Amino acid sequence: MPARFGYDKSADYAVTALSNALQYNRLSSADVRVARAAFENYDNAVRRLRADLSCSDHRGVTDGTFICIAALSIYEMVMQENDPHWQDRLRSHWTGVNAVLRARRQSPHMSNVARGIVYSLVIDLTEDSMARGRPSDHLLYIDPPERLLARSANSLSLSKVTYQLIAQFPSLLNGLRAARYGYRENHEELDAVFRLAERLVNMSDDACESAILHATTVQKSTVDSKIVPFELVFKIPEDVVVAINYWLIRMATINGYLKLVQTHPHLAHNQEAINRSMAEKERYYTNMMMVWHQATLLGPFTLVRVGTGLLQNWQHLRRTRTWRGLRSIEVVAWVLSKLNKKSLAGSSAVLGPAEYDILADYIVGGPLEALEAANLKDFFLWVDRKA
Repeated sequence: MPARFGYDKSADYAVTALSNALQYNRLSSADVRVARAAFENYDNAVRRLRADLSCSDHRGVTDGTFICIAALSIYEMVMQENDPHWQDRLRSHWTGVNAVLRARRQSPHMSNVARGIVYSLVIDLTEDSMARGRPSDHLLYIDPPERLLARSANSLSLSKVTYQLIAQFPSLLNGLRAARYGYRENHEELDAVFRLAERLVNMSDDACESAILHATTVQKSTVDSKIVPFELVFKIPEDVVVAINYWLIRMATINGYLKLVQTHPHLAHNQEAINRSMAEKERYYTNMMMVWHQATLLGPFTLVRVGTGLLQNWQHLRRTRTWRGLRSIEVVAWVLSKLNKKSLAGSSAVLGPAEYDILADYIVGGPLEALEAANLKDFFLWVDRKA
């Protein structure tokens, strides 16, 4: 890797350490000498990495620095698999990762390829950590540098709250499942879940969200005006992604909180908080609808996130003043037309059949073609008749 993306001593040590770790992982019996060599090279790489990052303007940051970080990260994952006692020892270089990726002034020598490698790696590590039930805040706070540089200061603060909610949401989800199936009569456990739900619902950053929205303008839609008569236009395009992620996790958190209150009414200590949460959720639905056009310009995955939120929450959105007159079938058909294969293919040529299947599962748990089946349309026609 150093030969391709840029060479320096820290990257050399890191790749050597990774090679040692992979060798250690393959051995049937643990070889102390290999483990010692791996840790020595790791230690040297971390020391040199810190030296590279000590300059305030990050002039020492090159592609080799990113490769060093990537190799050290994979090294940690490999060694943690082998030996749990490494988990507490191998954390020091994440300070360096944050320093690089959150720097306001980036080295002009860093290529997008190197940044992409590290960003993809961080996503993998985050998902791996959350799957094990050990989400790491250090991993979750990292965003690709080209996005960080393009964002406003308020959106950076909003991202932190978003990632904190993402990290703790699985705990809330597990608690909700247990409250439903496990300890219905165990009031102590129920109270613990309710306290967690209340804490997460209160974990918001209204000031930063308001500042981001104040930097937007509301204008009449130039496209699809029947479905979306007005749209929010962000002056900083990257802030749209931050806002969408924040709204989605906030909606999911509030939905969990309200579901708990609905199924266990005795837990509802604060009716004002419940009313406030419901009003906040309705505002998020409206905002999501009004950023649709900008989401289509930001690529297929942002589009899928917005489409998912709309399809899942249309039953609430349809009660708002703006969309009360629309039939569900019209809106759903419109959303699906935006999420079809041709639309996604036009947004990104890199998506293949496997990726489309993943996106389809992410949206509704089935192939995209099935979304246009008559039974789904009949369902939403039935919803309109019931209304």
